[in-house]
Amino acid sequence: LVSDGNSCFAYERIIKQNPDNAVVIIPIYQGKFVLLNQFRHSMRDYQLCFPRGFGEPNLSINENAIKELREELEVDVLSCSVIGKVIADSGLCGEKVNICLCKITKPKLMYNYEGINSIKITNTEELVSLINSEKINDGYTLSAFSLYIAQKNFKYNRMYNIESEELENVLISNMSKTSASFKAAENTFKPV
Repeated sequence: LVSDGNSCFAYERIIKQNPDNAVVIIPIYQGKFVLLNQFRHSMRDYQLCFPRGFGEPNLSINENAIKELREELEVDVLSCSVIGKVIADSGLCGEKVNICLCKITKPKLMYNYEGINSIKITNTEELVSLINSEKINDGYTLSAFSLYIAQKNFKYNRMYNIESEELENVLISNMSKTSASFKAAENTFKPV
């Protein structure tokens, strides 16, 4: 039973068993997003999604992201940065999942590895169209993409008062979300 302060009620949930380094990865190859078409047992169907993994206790967040990308796309990771955390299902499990933005080499189809039957490389406009047509309905992918877009279009752009695309290129090339990298980006775009 759970109490909200006024009443008690039954509430089912799943207790997290995984460490705090679970990841959803936004892979970027040549400026485009890479999606998996992966079988999901609970749906008994395939689903377009970003790669993800529960996380292994002896690996850091970035190491887990790199491990997942190597396993699922057989790529080298050129850069990797944690851009935030999301809780894709707060009603059932409440697990915080780290969102990583990774620049990668050319992905390879690992046919049938973990139920993957194809990969899709898409630009932002195509990805939004897939979301609008409900061809992408995975909560983790939707959450990760929402965070990516929010940071790209609002947080960074207002902070530096520059075009989002220009700043995105600087951030992806440095792939670090520290005050030092923000200062470097700010100095790069100071008016002369």
